[in-house]
Amino acid sequence: MEFETERVLAGEEHFVQALSLERKRAERSGQHFLLMLLKGAEALGGLKFGPSVVSRVTVALGSVIRDTDLLGWYRQGRSLGVIFTEVNQAELTSTVKTLNAKVEAALRGRLERRDVERIEISFHLFPEASEGDGWQASEDSALYPDMRKRRGAQASRVDQAAGS
Repeated sequence: MEFETERVLAGEEHFVQALSLERKRAERSGQHFLLMLLKGAEALGGLKFGPSVVSRVTVALGSVIRDTDLLGWYRQGRSLGVIFTEVNQAELTSTVKTLNAKVEAALRGRLERRDVERIEISFHLFPEASEGDGWQASEDSALYPDMRKRRGAQASRVDQAAGS
């Protein structure tokens, strides 16, 4: 008999803060981590599916991630994230393939096929690797949602000051 429990789902503010702290920890330790994002507004809590899909996705992810990995809202109601800590870069490609296969299988086991097909899964490595190993750094990386918010708040203040 399989015992399923729904993992605690961190709110967006907590998850983004944890991601920022994990970047700092990785910079100090030299260890890598992976951020997995599951995007799909409708499938992840849109009006059509509601919280029951989010609950099933949370149970599915809880069955394949480690207790030390953090699951939460990357963008509240729009995309979920999982922070996989201390990832071995030497085995990165096989790790990502294995994680992707396990997550997809767990989702297929708990969701309707059409819902699974609406979920886009992406992986983001930190520290970002060079192009030579198949990973590319980007200026607007998913690894920096806190910076994006900070830039948005600064731009808003500048716009408000210019309007005064």
